[in-house]
Amino acid sequence: MNMSRQDPRGTGGFRPGERIAFGRGMGGPAVPATAPPAVESARRSAPAATGRLRASSARERRDWAYLGLVAFTAILFFRPQDVFPPLEALHLAEISAIVGLGAMINGRLARREPMLPLVPEVVGVLVFAGIMLALVPFSIWPGGSLEMLLGLYVKVVLIFILMAGTLTTAPRLERLIWLIVLASAYLGFRGVLDYARGINLVENGRVAGAVGGVFNNPNDLALAMVAFFPLALLLAARRQRPAGRLLAGVASVLMFATVVFTKSRGGFLGMGAMLLVLLVQGGKVRRGLGLGILVAVLVTLPLLPASFWARMQSITDDSVDPTGSRDARRTVMTEAWQAFLDRPLTGVGPGEFKDYNPGWRRERSREAHDVWLQVASETGLFGALVFLALVGMAARDAWSTSRLLSRTGQSAARGTRDTGQRTRGQQPATTPGPAHTSRPGAPPITARAPGGDARAIAHLCSTAMTASIVGWIVCATFASVAYTWTFYYVFGIAMATRQIAAGATAPARRPFAPAQPSIAA
Repeated sequence: MNMSRQDPRGTGGFRPGERIAFGRGMGGPAVPATAPPAVESARRSAPAATGRLRASSARERRDWAYLGLVAFTAILFFRPQDVFPPLEALHLAEISAIVGLGAMINGRLARREPMLPLVPEVVGVLVFAGIMLALVPFSIWPGGSLEMLLGLYVKVVLIFILMAGTLTTAPRLERLIWLIVLASAYLGFRGVLDYARGINLVENGRVAGAVGGVFNNPNDLALAMVAFFPLALLLAARRQRPAGRLLAGVASVLMFATVVFTKSRGGFLGMGAMLLVLLVQGGKVRRGLGLGILVAVLVTLPLLPASFWARMQSITDDSVDPTGSRDARRTVMTEAWQAFLDRPLTGVGPGEFKDYNPGWRRERSREAHDVWLQVASETGLFGALVFLALVGMAARDAWSTSRLLSRTGQSAARGTRDTGQRTRGQQPATTPGPAHTSRPGAPPITARAPGGDARAIAHLCSTAMTASIVGWIVCATFASVAYTWTFYYVFGIAMATRQIAAGATAPARRPFAPAQPSIAA
């Protein structure tokens, strides 16, 4: 019976049409009628994988820890309670922080992770807070130091921990920096509008912050604009939708104008230092950006108001400073140094230099107006060393991440060239669209997926934070801002960028594929 089924022409039991249908004819190699087990398994698991991806994305959008961080940041910058005072009684910022921290801790414990993300940056901030707490009994006013610590710095520490635990993906980081840029644009718009209307001006025409809190003082407002300006500028230079570039460009103009209208000498020097870094490093994000910055600065400087240049002249000339603020600042810095020498180990107490009024002080009840002398005079030698280490850690995170991405980008480019040389003369079936890069070896800066490419976002943020930290250091040399928010947001973004870049540049693990048994002929 079996012999009757055979084709007498010797086709192996298959008719000619069947030979072609099953790939056994036409002189080609034998191809099995069904796909290999690995292919079939992947084909069956594709819908499940897609479902898991969508579920993961939905969970990320519903992550209450990250939403708490976003809500707190929005309230910190926009301060809706200033516009609608009844909101003050609701303590929206505190509620957002509590919800975010509770969700983060609950999620980490559910995943059997440590309760806190004890990365080096978090440990450093906790050590600095611990030193300040230990110095409270030695303060000239322990109640005042404890109030500053619990009322401000503990919140800073908790939000910094929340940043470390939630800014774990490029889309999250990109959304947060867009929120900061838009909030800074809002503050800049309010400042420019107030200056044009001649309201909310102090000290002979300097615009103050339109909202309270950390952005109320002209110098602190200028420092914040300098610190976040690189994010806005690099977002405007990034290849993305025209609406996004336009929005970031308008934000950059508003932030620059605000620094000018505050007439902050520290802000002016910090802006110059920050732009100098972008002039050198900007090409990592967009080719020709450094030249564009140089042209923009040369065009803008002659257009600045004469009152601005008159105040900037007082940086080197006391005679053109009608307020005497330059001489007063030099005096109070000397007094802060003397306070450190009087109490080199314990300082006068966290937040208490303004209340330290021995008989020899001339500028009584004033801040140190220098972040380094502020920390040294108030927390002593050990506090000053730890704070210096925090600033150095932030600078290291930004700079080392930028160099890491540049090196891996160059390695990838060399690998691509080598592959192209080996396959020269072969035409691929499909040719992908060109990836926009800033220069040979740099990572692509285009973003087609939601949230953008992790390497592109990390490269943008690391370049921006390198400039931001330099600008902050210069501005902070003329301001008492050791315990306020601006530095810790810059530090947190640099920390998150380092972690994301480390994941993006780690060598991908090849999935384990069991060997397929050979089929005997």
